[in-house]
Amino acid sequence: MPGWSRRIQMKLSTKKWIFVFLVTCMGLSIVIQSAILSDEARTLYKGTPDLNKDVISYLRTFNSSTSRFNSSNTAANSSVSTEEGDNSSFTGTESSVVIRKDRNLHEYQIADWEKAITCSNTGRKTMAEDLLCWKRPTFLSDYKNPCWNSSEGLRCLPYFHIIGVCKTGTTDLFLRMTQHPQILANKGILNKETWFWAWKRYKHEIFHKGRLKQAMTLEDFLDCFNSETIKMYTIKTDQYKDFHPMVTGHGDPMDFWDQASWKMIPQNDPNLDEPVYTTPHLIKHVNPGVKLILLLRDPIERLFSNYLHGAFGRNSKQFTLHVLASIEKLGQCSKKRSTPISASLYSIHLKEWLKVFPRKQIFVMRTEDYSKDIAGSLLKIFKFLEL
Repeated sequence: MPGWSRRIQMKLSTKKWIFVFLVTCMGLSIVIQSAILSDEARTLYKGTPDLNKDVISYLRTFNSSTSRFNSSNTAANSSVSTEEGDNSSFTGTESSVVIRKDRNLHEYQIADWEKAITCSNTGRKTMAEDLLCWKRPTFLSDYKNPCWNSSEGLRCLPYFHIIGVCKTGTTDLFLRMTQHPQILANKGILNKETWFWAWKRYKHEIFHKGRLKQAMTLEDFLDCFNSETIKMYTIKTDQYKDFHPMVTGHGDPMDFWDQASWKMIPQNDPNLDEPVYTTPHLIKHVNPGVKLILLLRDPIERLFSNYLHGAFGRNSKQFTLHVLASIEKLGQCSKKRSTPISASLYSIHLKEWLKVFPRKQIFVMRTEDYSKDIAGSLLKIFKFLEL
């Protein structure tokens, strides 16, 4: 056999083994990640049935098993404090499915800021859709998730929204939450992120230059949520013969802090230094009952992780220099950022959200507490979500 032929065969053989090696590594990575991810979840959801079976039987099993689990975990057994949301309005049924009487939001009180919204055909036009002028539909009362019937069929908004913050563990939290049989993931990135509110609806040039043909619309956002699956599963309750208990959500951790495109909201005056309306106003107008989850991490640790993830620099020395420069130019951070420092200014952003949403509608947890007691933290979140 000619020498060149043998060399080709050797190269092909080498490539074959490299391919086998990479596939094996990927497989091991998935197995290890799955084991890490579901360690506490297996304890919590042992015996989870296929959702094609009767969901209600599992919900009853879950409720009975929580008392056993809580007996070894005082924190998980305690009621969620006012710092994590007010649960005083919970109601229940014999079927263990929590139904809020105000879930349909027929009696939703229009806030003063909503009354002041200008909706006119002669209003300022921008690339972003005018969501403050979107006419909110009446949500179906026999659905736990906010859904309604439209000319295109059943449409659904997310029941919950992990609003932040980047590099605090939101991906891990979302993946664990979607192991609950009542929670559906979405069709977005990692089955978690839609990038709608802060980025894609503005065709955000920083991250999507040349990749987005047009700005994402609310209809595009709704396409991310599987309304047909929500519709598919029904149970019988005291109030409804066919109640739909499934809920869906998403986790976009940039939504909490990134208001860089506020000038593109039609009701804001681009000549002013500060916005009148921000992302919380838009979300509240479109989905007033949405449950918000906020995960906070030590701000310096979070910033350094975000710094490396965003390739702003490569080591702690560069990080220190860039942070000092950012602090010096903090007043211009929306124009030019040398680090993602603004995401760590928690109190400033939280005040913006609390101007719009009541405190009981926002579940706040520290990453450090979540890491110490993942299962107990999940139980608190599920209670906040009324699952």
